[in-house]
Amino acid sequence: MSTGSRGVLGVMGTAADGVEQPGTGLVKPAITHGRQVAVTLTPNAGRWLNADGERNRLEALTGLPVRNTPRLPAEPRPHPARLHDAQHARATRPLSA
Repeated sequence: MSTGSRGVLGVMGTAADGVEQPGTGLVKPAITHGRQVAVTLTPNAGRWLNADGERNRLEALTGLPVRNTPRLPAEPRPHPARLHDAQHARATRPLSA
């Protein structure tokens, strides 16, 4: 797992062409450049990547669980807090006039 010296990169994958191997094209290069990577997949993309073992490879590469199911608000977050803090800050920042 990367230490994430340059921060956390959140990757969202959907069931579309190109999602089959995110490890080689996106995740591995990001880790090489000092990012910690947290992967979330839609349920269908999760099924695709489970079928060929790519989800297990991503988890081994990132050291984090690959999410593909919804989480209830009271359930613990499996990804680093810095990622959630950054997403929350963007989502709640007021729009400029």
